[in-house]
Amino acid sequence: MSPSSSNASTLTSSLLPSRICYCSLEAILKTSFTEANFGCPFFRCVNYRYDKLCGYFSWYDPEMCHHGKRVLRRLQDRHEKINEKAARVESQSEKDSGKCTAIMDVEHEKQQLEMETLKIKVETLERQQEQHRLEVETLKIKVETLEGQQEHHRLEVETLIRSLSLYKGNIRGLC
Repeated sequence: MSPSSSNASTLTSSLLPSRICYCSLEAILKTSFTEANFGCPFFRCVNYRYDKLCGYFSWYDPEMCHHGKRVLRRLQDRHEKINEKAARVESQSEKDSGKCTAIMDVEHEKQQLEMETLKIKVETLERQQEQHRLEVETLKIKVETLEGQQEHHRLEVETLIRSLSLYKGNIRGLC
């Protein structure tokens, strides 16, 4: 990947190795400031400033000093530890997520069972209500029947009382 000129800085020194570009000029050493290659040095044709690029590009990868290697090793170790911890956290998160899903499934099933239970209770109450309504209707009919019987008996009693009064009157008249 070749970085753009706005994302690089130029470094020139007689101590650095030199490279010759395709224009037969000494290439300049630049440092990339792109996200992908931040801080990486590279050689480029000096004519890039004039839009006369010959297309020369070469990464500069010098031998790293002992201290740089130690720092890089520590950074790599930290990176590996962070990745291991991230993997453990992700694994635990997946386990926890699985547990949460299972708990949610159980809760959902429990709610469904409660809903079914409530439906059954409602149906039972509706049947009981209908049964009570029929019992009330039956009792009303019995009350009406008893009232009718009571009226019939009252009339019979009145008839008997009249008959008895007539009979008493007839008996008195005979005496």
